[in-house]
Amino acid sequence: MSVANSSIAQLYIAYFNRAPEPIGYDFWCDVLDNPVTLEDIASDFATQPEAVAMYPLLEARTTDSLGDFLTTVYQNLFDRDPDAAGLAFWTGVIQGGADFGTILLKIIEGASEADLLVLESKANVAQYWVDTASAFEGYVLNDDAIEASRDAIEAANPAANSVQSGIEITDAYFADAAQVALTPVANDV
Repeated sequence: MSVANSSIAQLYIAYFNRAPEPIGYDFWCDVLDNPVTLEDIASDFATQPEAVAMYPLLEARTTDSLGDFLTTVYQNLFDRDPDAAGLAFWTGVIQGGADFGTILLKIIEGASEADLLVLESKANVAQYWVDTASAFEGYVLNDDAIEASRDAIEAANPAANSVQSGIEITDAYFADAAQVALTPVANDV
């Protein structure tokens, strides 16, 4: 996976806690650096209703419940709570006036090596999801797809060598979706 593709997948994980949908993913990969920057994309993601629903702080632009916000961000990105030093650092950055639109991108950029391994595992599963969804005729991003992609991404953890678990969850979702799509519906005559 290219750095640009990985960065877009990581932003989807950060802002939406799910794998990208193929159309959006392809769009953002195509416009990245031509002329849109990663910061521009992060700022756009931060205003999306899905991101605001997950992180109300993005819309409120307040520092109320900052600890809860940062804990959710860390859980979504790195599968862990922030340590005391990280919580204090990012709280200070945000209280110091950091742009809410790009704060999640900055957290990704400041990740430790161990945290990056977790995020890269999640991004690999997200890429697999996108590739599988792209090949699936009639794929629609709906609540079931969002929940399944979250389950797949959450299963990815390099400590447990579980990228394969995320792939298996993806495969199971699309196998079930194919069964639903192929099941004939009887018409009342």
